[in-house]
Amino acid sequence: MENWNPDVNKALTGRQSLNFCTALSKLPEDPLPVVNHFITLSKKLLDMYKSVWGNTLDKSETWMFINKEPTDVCVWERHIRCVIAHLDKGYNAHKIPVSPLTHGLIHVLELLLNSNTDRGIGI
Repeated sequence: MENWNPDVNKALTGRQSLNFCTALSKLPEDPLPVVNHFITLSKKLLDMYKSVWGNTLDKSETWMFINKEPTDVCVWERHIRCVIAHLDKGYNAHKIPVSPLTHGLIHVLELLLNSNTDRGIGI
């Protein structure tokens, strides 16, 4: 970021982001759909954090619909795909811009699918 000033510009660290998502995920359902979107997103991000962002990928088997077909996948893959789909849903329903986030997650998904590793995206 050009002209970064730590007194003006604030960014969450990884631990702060985790704490923020944890707190947000515990909020009760809200009458505003856009608020519920973020509460649900925080829950999905926490799932993804546990299965992808660690030293080991969660390769337990599960399934999900991909292109309207039931498909066997690993837990970590399902979690990433669910976050991407939820971000997309938020854009369609509430016009929340997510292109760079979704694009980055798609690259993480492709990287992990094309690698033959048990390692997650380490912290």
